Amino acid sequence: GRCYTLGLFSLSRNINYLGDVILFAGWALLSSAWWNAWVPLTMASIFYFHHIPDKEAYLAKRYARDWPSYSAKTPSFIPWSNSIVGSKG
Repeated sequence: GRCYTLGLFSLSRNINYLGDVILFAGWALLSSAWWNAWVPLTMASIFYFHHIPDKEAYLAKRYARDWPSYSAKTPSFIPWSNSIVGSKG
């Protein structure tokens, strides 16, 4: 198989993790309790520093043909953020 790089995955290599963080950030905002911000912040940190590097190391090996160009042009976590966060890839 080939690495899927279309649709939302053309905006972020980990768009599913970003969606989870946005969902829980919305919940934290709707709760009107500022202390609930720990949930999406913790999730984002765990995704960015643990899950994403592990997953991308696997994907770089699994899709050695497609991964270099995909990771070079697509942000790791936040769409349109290559210049801010870096592609880590």
